[in-house]
Amino acid sequence: MQEKVKSFEDAYIEYTSEHLKRPFSVYGLTQYMGVDEASFYAQFTSLTALENFIWKSWFDKTVEQIQSEEVYQQYTVREKLLAFYFSWIENLRQHRSFVSAIIGKAGAYWTTDKAFKSLKSAFVEYVKNLMEEGKMTNELPERPVIGDKYHKPLWFQLLWVMNFWVKDESENFNNTDAAIEKAVNVSFDIIGHNALDSVFDFVKFWYQHK
Repeated sequence: MQEKVKSFEDAYIEYTSEHLKRPFSVYGLTQYMGVDEASFYAQFTSLTALENFIWKSWFDKTVEQIQSEEVYQQYTVREKLLAFYFSWIENLRQHRSFVSAIIGKAGAYWTTDKAFKSLKSAFVEYVKNLMEEGKMTNELPERPVIGDKYHKPLWFQLLWVMNFWVKDESENFNNTDAAIEKAVNVSFDIIGHNALDSVFDFVKFWYQHK
C-alpha cells in the first residue's frame, strides 16, 4: 500500500516531535518529506509562516468547538474564557510532543517567537470581543485608558498556561486544570467590579451631591 502523502503541516509537526526541534530549513523539511522545495513555496513563504498557520488553525478549531455548544452562549465572559482555555489545552494534548519541543527548547524567549504572531492576533481579537461583551452585560466595569488594555495581560496569561501545562506531570494534567481556574478567577477579580470601583462610585456620588 502506498504511503499517504503528508501535508506540510503534518510533516512539520512530525519532524519537530521526532527531533525535538524545528526543521532547520525549508530544504530540510522537503527532503524529510521527499518533495521539492517549489511545492512548499506554492503554499507558504517560510517555515515561520507554516507554523503560524498551524497554531492559528488550532485556535480556530478550539473557538469553533466551544461556540458550537449551546450552553456556551449562556456563559458569563469569565466562563467563556475558562471554556476556551480548557478546550485549548485539550486540543494541544494531541500534539504535546510538538508543543513541548517548541516551548521547552526556547526557554523564556518563546513568548516573543514570531511563529505565534497569528495566534496572538486571533486570541487578542477573541478576548477584546469578550471584554466588550462583559461591559455590555455589566460583568466588567468601564474603565478609562486601562479598559482597552486587558488583552495584553491575558495574552501573557495564555502563554503562562501553555508553559505550565508543558511542565505539568500530574495525573491527567489536573494541576493544569486548577492553574487555569485560579488564573482566570484572579484576572476577573482584578478587572471585574471590585472595592476600588465602589470607592470611586462613592466619591463620584459625594462630589456630585455635596
